[in-house]
Amino acid sequence: MSSVRLLSLVAVLAVVGGLSSLATVQASTTITIHVHYYRFDNTYTNGSLVWDVWEWVQNGSGTPANPPVEFTSSDSFGKVATYTVNCTSCAQLGFIVRVSDWSNREPSTDPASPGNRYLNVTPGTQTSYDVYVVSGDPNNYYTQAAADGAKFSNVSSAKFSGNKHLIVNTTGHPFTLQGGGSGFVLKDLKTHKKIKATAAIDAHNYPAMDAVAVGTFQTAAGNGSNWDPTSTVTRLKKSNGDLWQYNVNLPAGDYQYKIAVGGHWNGPSCPTCAAYPGGNVDLTLNGTELVTFQYVPYLNQVFDSINNSGQPLPLSDPGFATNDIKLTFKTALNTKDKYTISAPGVPTASVK
Repeated sequence: MSSVRLLSLVAVLAVVGGLSSLATVQASTTITIHVHYYRFDNTYTNGSLVWDVWEWVQNGSGTPANPPVEFTSSDSFGKVATYTVNCTSCAQLGFIVRVSDWSNREPSTDPASPGNRYLNVTPGTQTSYDVYVVSGDPNNYYTQAAADGAKFSNVSSAKFSGNKHLIVNTTGHPFTLQGGGSGFVLKDLKTHKKIKATAAIDAHNYPAMDAVAVGTFQTAAGNGSNWDPTSTVTRLKKSNGDLWQYNVNLPAGDYQYKIAVGGHWNGPSCPTCAAYPGGNVDLTLNGTELVTFQYVPYLNQVFDSINNSGQPLPLSDPGFATNDIKLTFKTALNTKDKYTISAPGVPTASVK
């Protein structure tokens, strides 16, 4: 073989080898991501604004689709946004479910960057991924069954409290109470008879409570002394099962207060008594004003209409979201029979 032909062959092999090496470096895997999104209000657009997905390669290298990616299709779970990433060394992809003008975004478990979500990927092993997002829930879910567990109110326990009442505890999305029995139905597995609940209320309702607003304002309110937990003058009244209130007109001044529960200060004579919050609440009035003192017993939260104007309160059970529900039935039930319980948005469960 001539030296010229030998040099040509070497040159060809060098080019082929170079191309092979370059192809190895630039080799990529196309990964398809399906983001399934569910909103309880079923509102994914608001005029020109839409919920969409902002995405990027978080760990590794690759070329993602140009953000944002809109939810252009639907499935049995909700809306779906689909995009691809040409991944060369991806290990983790980042994404945010947000309103297109950044005015809102879904929460995430990342404390440093709220809203940032992450999906671990393994190029060459899996080329398609599904991730499920439930509005208001910071977690990613990777099967629809798991996501439905957060999407719905699922009964974790249902137990009789007497023969006309049932306490239902749910997990997942809090159940929003409606009027009447909120659609809850018992089915007797022996007789196959269905019995509708006549009332559904938050199970944390407190039927009786001695809650008193105490502090430096009490004499101005007409009580004999300040810091008096035995007062009947400044005692709160039940507005509904989850809210106790006391209204009074007070003159201008600087006051301090808290809510005492049990009719006494906590001590040897009343170990179950308590006062909330731990420290005194400052209250400043620039003139005579109507003040409403508020106490939410199941959370031991204390508010007032001056410091906490606009504070959302459990004003009534209809419309109140809770995971603990007390049901009432018109007729007595045979608690020895086996029943199932269900409601709109609540999958059927057994009663024990």
